[in-house]
Amino acid sequence: PASRAELISVALELGFAFHHCTPEKLMLSKKLQADSYLPSAATHSIGVGAVVLSASGKVLLVQEKPLEGRSPSYFKLPGGMVDAKEHLVEAVIREVLE
Repeated sequence: PASRAELISVALELGFAFHHCTPEKLMLSKKLQADSYLPSAATHSIGVGAVVLSASGKVLLVQEKPLEGRSPSYFKLPGGMVDAKEHLVEAVIREVLE
């Protein structure tokens, strides 16, 4: 974490190397085997989607806004990306409400 920045030089002297950072922390790594693979950053993201049916069997769809200079918007099921540390159930409820 940023609050322990004084440890960066110590870790570098012990053979650690910069890996990635966020506004709150800097990640360093040290390979125990020189040719081992380590992704340069997160290699996945998690999303959620929902099928919402009314009592009469109608399906809720969301109309996407078109990007500038693109063709008219399209319809899709509600959904989107899960926020960091967000539970999947909370994420899908939030996305439907949004």
